[in-house]
Amino acid sequence: MSLPPGSQSPYIVQLFQILSDPTGSLDRWSREYGETFRLGGDRVPPTICFSNPQDIRTIFNAPPDTLGYSQQSELVKTLLGDGSFIFLPEKEHQRQRKLIIPNFHQQLESCGQSIIAITQKIIGNLITGNPFDVRQIMKQISIEVILNEILGRENYLIRDRFKETIISLFDAVNSPLFASYLLGARFFPELLQVSIWQTVRHLKQKLDAQIYAEIAWRRKREDCSRQDLISLLIISSDENGESMSDREIRDAVITLIFAGFETVAAALSWMLYWVYYVPSVRVKLLSELNNNGDGLEPTKVSRLPYLNAVCNETLRINPPAVSAFARTVRQPIEIGEYYLETGTGIDVSIYLAHRRESVYPEPSFFEPERFLDRQFSPYEFLPFGGGQCRCLGASLVRYEMKLVLAVILSKFELELIDPRPIKPSRHGIVMIPPELKMRVI
Repeated sequence: MSLPPGSQSPYIVQLFQILSDPTGSLDRWSREYGETFRLGGDRVPPTICFSNPQDIRTIFNAPPDTLGYSQQSELVKTLLGDGSFIFLPEKEHQRQRKLIIPNFHQQLESCGQSIIAITQKIIGNLITGNPFDVRQIMKQISIEVILNEILGRENYLIRDRFKETIISLFDAVNSPLFASYLLGARFFPELLQVSIWQTVRHLKQKLDAQIYAEIAWRRKREDCSRQDLISLLIISSDENGESMSDREIRDAVITLIFAGFETVAAALSWMLYWVYYVPSVRVKLLSELNNNGDGLEPTKVSRLPYLNAVCNETLRINPPAVSAFARTVRQPIEIGEYYLETGTGIDVSIYLAHRRESVYPEPSFFEPERFLDRQFSPYEFLPFGGGQCRCLGASLVRYEMKLVLAVILSKFELELIDPRPIKPSRHGIVMIPPELKMRVI
């Protein structure tokens, strides 16, 4: 089998490097070994990291019997459970996507004013002059938005209980202590009894119970006028007339929370950083918003070209995840100059694909204009992965980013506390700006 070069450091060392410094490790390995390199040292079967657009095209378009999905992240499995449709065989996976995506998009079409109102309320409650943690405030916005879509916009007592459980679960799963536990549990299974694992399991069971209770309540009421996502999924059916089971709806809800909470908060945080770190970008955005005669009408705001370019450039330079969903070779395949045998792992590096000089000149500079001058292919610009397992939360992230930024720029004046270059930091599976603080002035 023809394989590219790669670091000979032991697997455990490379795993620690990618967990502790994902972007720095990828930059170093790509400089040393080229655009395609091997991960995992002498581990068999090997994993190959790709970032060339032609190779990514081959990977994303390969049939499922040749390249299959193999989401192996213990963090993701712990959070979503083995029953999540992310881990399902292709046929079942695609069935659920076909049921979920139309209902999710239907929700997005009606949630614009809600996003605007939530943003105005949360930013408006900040005390003028006092520093605030940007990501924590963006998490408040994103959790309110996703709960509106999943549960509806009433019964705030139940919403608050959901919110408390979700935040506690994500905080526990994304803690450095739990990351260290997952790393150690690969080699010392007895760690399954440690308290951090027991805490995560308890919170996951609590969230499951809350979701199942909501499903049961809606099934009992049989209210076809409700437009929350759980109600829409209950009445949906596939081409054979089969509806989703309670377990399938639960898996969909958990996965959409996973896609629309921390991911959105990270993207919003990075966008605010760049807009206030590069003054010329903010000036152009304000000019575009001021020339938009319809004020904050969601549909028209979401179509503003420079606002869209700022959103895309944020997702390019700081994608929420550094890699797309993992894949495994099921039948031998040739990708680029390499012939890969069955069992080989495949990693598509979103981060490195977005840093290619040949595609994005001066890739470390924040330049939204590049998205006005050129249309990039889905193999060059892939912030949410690609192929049949593209992230379900992509449309929510983009829509929410545009509306939240439009509200903040139109209604408030903010400033960075310490304007300086920031290196991304891993938080769970998303890349965040650490210690980013701003204030309303």
